[in-house]
Amino acid sequence: MGGVVRRLTSLLVVLESVAAFVLFVPVTANANDGDPSAHFGVGGIVHDTGALTSGGGLGPLGLPLPNSSVVAATDDALGSIYLAFSGPVAGVVKYRFDGERDTSFGVNGVLTFDPQIHATPRDLAVREDGSIVVGGSFYVVNADPRSYAVVNKAGTTVSLPEPVLVLPPPSPTGTELRRSVVRVVALADGRVILTGSTMAGLEARVLEPNGFVWSALVVATPPLNSTRFVQDALVLADGRVLVQINSSQGVSCQIFALTASLAPEPGFGNGGMLELTGPCGQLAAEPTGTWLSGVSGSLSTISRYSASGQLLDTEVLGGPILDLDVDGTGRVLVSMGSLLWAFYPDFTVDYFFGVDGSADVNSGVGAEFFLMVSGDVLFYRGDSLSGVRMQVFDDPYGVAPQPPALPMSSLVSLSPTRILDTRKGIGAPQVKPGSDGTVDVQVAGFGGVPNDGSVVSVVLNVTAAASVAAGFVTVWPTGAALPTVSSLNYGSDGEAVPNLVTVELGQGGRISLYTYASAHLIVDVLGYYLRTDLPVSGGRFQPLEPLRIVDTRQGQGLPMTPIPSGGSVDVQLTGTAGIPASGVSAVAFNLTATRSLATGFLTVHPGGTALPDASNLNVVSGGTRANFVISPVGPDGKVTIFNNAGGDLIIDVVGWFTDESVDVGYDGLFVPISSRRIADSRFGGANPWLKNGLMKKQVGSTSVGPAYGIAAAVVLNLTLTASSQAGFITVWPTGIPEPTVSSVNVGATLGDTANAAIVVLGINDGGFQVDFQTTTHLVVDMVGYYLAY
Repeated sequence: MGGVVRRLTSLLVVLESVAAFVLFVPVTANANDGDPSAHFGVGGIVHDTGALTSGGGLGPLGLPLPNSSVVAATDDALGSIYLAFSGPVAGVVKYRFDGERDTSFGVNGVLTFDPQIHATPRDLAVREDGSIVVGGSFYVVNADPRSYAVVNKAGTTVSLPEPVLVLPPPSPTGTELRRSVVRVVALADGRVILTGSTMAGLEARVLEPNGFVWSALVVATPPLNSTRFVQDALVLADGRVLVQINSSQGVSCQIFALTASLAPEPGFGNGGMLELTGPCGQLAAEPTGTWLSGVSGSLSTISRYSASGQLLDTEVLGGPILDLDVDGTGRVLVSMGSLLWAFYPDFTVDYFFGVDGSADVNSGVGAEFFLMVSGDVLFYRGDSLSGVRMQVFDDPYGVAPQPPALPMSSLVSLSPTRILDTRKGIGAPQVKPGSDGTVDVQVAGFGGVPNDGSVVSVVLNVTAAASVAAGFVTVWPTGAALPTVSSLNYGSDGEAVPNLVTVELGQGGRISLYTYASAHLIVDVLGYYLRTDLPVSGGRFQPLEPLRIVDTRQGQGLPMTPIPSGGSVDVQLTGTAGIPASGVSAVAFNLTATRSLATGFLTVHPGGTALPDASNLNVVSGGTRANFVISPVGPDGKVTIFNNAGGDLIIDVVGWFTDESVDVGYDGLFVPISSRRIADSRFGGANPWLKNGLMKKQVGSTSVGPAYGIAAAVVLNLTLTASSQAGFITVWPTGIPEPTVSSVNVGATLGDTANAAIVVLGINDGGFQVDFQTTTHLVVDMVGYYLAY
């Protein structure tokens, strides 16, 4: 085994090279980081004995004690915790995020399998629709055995699908536990991966959201006499699946890599398989695409491997490794003895975590832990004497590396419709929102947006006007916490400033808008995303290499003459720039107005339709400003642009959306995420990007970005701040020459400038790059992505 080997003589090492890992290091210590959670149980601990009465504690819990044990745990997007248990009776128990039993699930929070189902659960995962997939051995009297069960959201119904993984009959020696589904992993696109043993060998299978199951043979083996069994399965940051097989009584460990479609990966290891000497350890994926394997022994080690299975580094630790995982910031969490340690990616101790880098695990909890969706760490254990014990530690800087399954959706584009204007009392009182103020707006049921619960997100043009000071607007789902991101920025000059915003709908189909400094707010609806669990025809984004198709300064696409004030032009979009002549419902492009003849606005609408009372872009006399546009096309494939101010126009196309005439598919469906910051050049007091600088970013290396190969494009909000001169930035996919387009323009006033963007990702590394034609800081917030397949 090659690679570099280093030794930690003590866990209390001096923190080295912090500057080299600035993306992973918080600016200041957080008192909650690694401390017991104040919101879970008592002191972060829940001890569920199952023997309490309704007058105290958690009430009559109904756990089938004694001799029960917890075999798997997971949580969902709402923070609910699910534990699978086995023993004389097996089942699933559900807790709320605070550790209290969720009595709406099953009976007093417990679902027990029918005694006629000889169930031995091994792992479980929660799907996007709230149902639970439990993998293991399920033997039904006088029926074929099953390898997994599906429990409904309420915990009242258990279905045993057809025996797609054929198991041998029960064995008194317990070897049937090795011939079942051992690991269940829920993916962000709604699929569930099942890995385990069958009569044919060791397999991985995919359970689609619609219930369809397909499989791939990992390795053939004589199952009744073989000692080989699946020990772990892992999804890497690039979407591939690692399956780890313990073989030959722990003398060797084999690791296979499968592509996202479960095809064998021949470039991994030696011909598709990596064989390690000694027993299999714990696996953990890193956000950068590498992965870790931790093994306990006379010398406990953690080894880092490349995505292709090449050994990169080995760290020797001073204690037995009981479990390990990697949070979304890249920190390595290791359970050793009674302590949970946090390390930076270079294995130096994160002294901001717990007390000098470690948190004390209650001795009754045990060593198994997992990262919750919130990023907090949950330890769990079950035994015949103490029942279920759980302990949660706060980890506010971490996020779980595998996000919960999120809804796929397709776009329905609309001609712009105004639903909010505080200047006129539309959608809210005719009062200018104050500084540090919030306005809630009903979106569902207005502007063509359905109010039947089918809408996931909406596309809006949000404008701030008549501001009294420089500030920003944040748009977020009503009922959710105010995120630490901005949707648009405005100056103190009172000029109207727009930006395209994609946001999930909140409680009652509403959104909330926060104003940092008092300003009027205008909102125009441009479209909405409909939830779908199945492939669809229309509303799927099809990416293009960014291309300029109109520039009236050069006579490109339109005559070389400014648009007169109050004038309109028709622009042919279908059949040009890689956009097909048919099958197109809408086109996505960056619209720039420059050398404007007056202060005013521009409105984009489908060709052949009436001019709506709405706007896409606001400009000042002589200035340059851009805004991103998603517009439906008319029957002739054109859009009409009305220019109230007059001046030159520039259009840069990045992609188009399908209509109902094309074949169905998953590619191009939109997956929303809660708005999260993925880049900020101000972080840690860094210097701004210099003019002519070049930045590259791999989205899959961020804590919230989709893994490589999953996304074809991402939806971003790009903000330039502290700019030193007027100019622009260009954002484009890695792997192709820089196109002649612009993404954000900074005007002469040099104020903070934001612009939305659909950024196509490079096919080789899932990244994008930025060329700076002004010296400026750049802040990047991500709100969702479009599936690549």
